[in-house]
Amino acid sequence: MSSFLSEKVGPYEVLGPLATGGMAEVYLARTVGPGGFEKQVVLKRIAKKLLGDEKVKLMFCDEARLQGLLNHQNIVQIYDFGVQDGDFFIVMEYVAGCSLRWLVDRTRQNGAHLPVGLALRIASDLLAGLDHAHNLKNHRGQPVGMIHRDISPVNVLLAQSGIAKLIDFGVAKSDLQRQLTQAGFLKGKFPYMAPEQMAGGVFDHRVDLFSVGVCLWEMLTGRRLFRFKNNNQVVRAILMGNYPPPSAYRADLPPVIDRLVRKALALEPDNRFQTALEFQLGCESSLHRLGLSANSAVFANYLNVVLHDPDPDHWPTSLKAQAAVQQGEERTDPEMEVPSGLTSLEHSSEMFASSDSMEETRTNRIETVKHVWIAKLVSFLFLAPVAIFAAPIKIVLTLFPRWQEKELHELPRLNKKTWTSGDY
Repeated sequence: MSSFLSEKVGPYEVLGPLATGGMAEVYLARTVGPGGFEKQVVLKRIAKKLLGDEKVKLMFCDEARLQGLLNHQNIVQIYDFGVQDGDFFIVMEYVAGCSLRWLVDRTRQNGAHLPVGLALRIASDLLAGLDHAHNLKNHRGQPVGMIHRDISPVNVLLAQSGIAKLIDFGVAKSDLQRQLTQAGFLKGKFPYMAPEQMAGGVFDHRVDLFSVGVCLWEMLTGRRLFRFKNNNQVVRAILMGNYPPPSAYRADLPPVIDRLVRKALALEPDNRFQTALEFQLGCESSLHRLGLSANSAVFANYLNVVLHDPDPDHWPTSLKAQAAVQQGEERTDPEMEVPSGLTSLEHSSEMFASSDSMEETRTNRIETVKHVWIAKLVSFLFLAPVAIFAAPIKIVLTLFPRWQEKELHELPRLNKKTWTSGDY
């Protein structure tokens, strides 16, 4: 946990870290009340390195204002928004489960594929939440024109109850924004961006539907659709279209699934599903035509089997954090604590007997420090001549840039006939 985060933020007690991103840090926390009331929540704060950035603060406030209007079971709910010592924090719903990224990766590691019905159920849940967001209105009944812009497997949480929830509206676009995106800048993750979003022109809510299409493709195949050595290759692959169908990597997929994904990933927005509701109904229709049962109960049962791995190292972050909290509470059970003024004789003797081991520990630390300094000296003596030799070469290449190799962003042409999705 970061040092800047105190043990309590407002009325919320911080329990442990969950995730750290480029702009924010996320923690597991809880609030308590009379009568033994306790509720676990997620606390999100601006990353320490960006605390003084006024633009980031405006974006953070925009995110809170926008998400405060959202009220749907397939979108993580916001409970509170506050400030402490000049730093803003958002309090959100805690979802015990895993991310879609974790589930897809875990399923692939087990040598299996995600069941088709569950992939369609997750996509349908996301689209239900997006339909609510895209049609969101403010308190005056006016449309806010919301576009998420960052749909990806890491921003989809899967609750153990069998419901998919959309998170992270930090880069969402809406009429409520006070901090606008500068021209020439892209917000979101390249491998899940729609072509028109990458082109930097005008785009609308249909970019989110393309992103859901990419997520659905990856759920069905267990592969990344756009995974290349750098972002330039990702951009080139997305802009040229002609994406391989899911059945090219999973033979048991029926044609109806290929048609559904093909329409979702159409290069031209006018050829895609036009609304999240239309795409959702397409998923539900495919479930019906294939005779698949994929309700929340089936989904929950599948998740519980995957999540209850006997090895805690395989658990997703949210469950690890919760387990750590429970272990900490067991170690500090008030019924097992010994009052500070009533230390037993046995405990006292143990304290005195440990003095020799403490002295031994100090000696070991001194020896460790000596070894570290010796290693640093050897590294310096070895690397110094290399640095001296390399410096003139760097100066020559700087003065004569044409001697250098071709720039990395100049990529070879990609052949549509031979292009395939990137491997993991």
